[in-house]
Amino acid sequence: MLASHSVKFTSKLLFSKNTSTVRAIQACSFRSPFVHLSPNQNSFLKVLNNQSASFSKSIVFCNEEKKQQQTQQQEEPKEEQQNTDQQQQTGSEDTTKKSYFKKLLSPANLILPAVFGIILYNFAKYDVRQKKREAELDRQASNKAVKAVGAPKLGGAFTLVNTKGEVITDSEFRGKFMFMYFGFTNCPDVCPTEMKKMTKALQMLEKQHPELADKIVPIFVSCDPPRDSCTAVAEYLQDYHPNFIGLTGTPDQISRVCKKYRVYYNAPDYKEGKQDYLVDHSIFIYLMDPYGHLAEYFAQNTTADKVYERVLASIQDYKWD
Repeated sequence: MLASHSVKFTSKLLFSKNTSTVRAIQACSFRSPFVHLSPNQNSFLKVLNNQSASFSKSIVFCNEEKKQQQTQQQEEPKEEQQNTDQQQQTGSEDTTKKSYFKKLLSPANLILPAVFGIILYNFAKYDVRQKKREAELDRQASNKAVKAVGAPKLGGAFTLVNTKGEVITDSEFRGKFMFMYFGFTNCPDVCPTEMKKMTKALQMLEKQHPELADKIVPIFVSCDPPRDSCTAVAEYLQDYHPNFIGLTGTPDQISRVCKKYRVYYNAPDYKEGKQDYLVDHSIFIYLMDPYGHLAEYFAQNTTADKVYERVLASIQDYKWD
């Protein structure tokens, strides 16, 4: 009777949530000297004991899991708070930067730089205008033949005859650059080379700047009047640029013009019927401005490209009326 009651009582403990109570009653049930269990009852109590132990472990595991959840719940607000603090700090920094730039770009702070910039711009603009004005004055002075100290006095008035037999003076070329060369039609090599150089420079000018081609006139002046008649000069110029104007004259006329243009020439005494002599002369190409003053001169070693470049620069830099 006691054993049966004890088993019933112990079986109720399966529904108990207090593990310590289960263990205490189980201990009393097995150790009581007044309880005698049959083998089947003893086996049942052992199974019950094992189930109680498993149940106890489950309770412990649940308690630990509950503690972990509580710990996580406590840590989550901290992390959220830290994130909130960081966001607030970042927002504060952004607000500070925006406030700084807003103050920096305020109208009060922009007025002074704007005024300074306007003053600087006007000063630079005035300086550019002043330099242009000075350059124009210098160019006008150059057009009026205000030469530097030590510059050679070269050029001047002349009266010669063209290939048609017409009398030509230097005044007929005013308003244009005179591109001049002094030589003779029987020159074997030097004169043809220089004439070809002038022809090439003129062709480059016509190709690259056709609008400037009519501002320059090429002129060939003979320093061998006994042999270079109007017809001889005309035939000679057929091999070169078609715009060439050929000039010749009496020995006295040629002597005067060569002296004014600093052209050295030495022809032997002319004898009737003797045609196989050479004329020794200086080798220079002259560029005279529209007022008849020296603008450029080119030595024998100057290439056609360089001649073209300097002729172009002289025409472009000239202050045309």
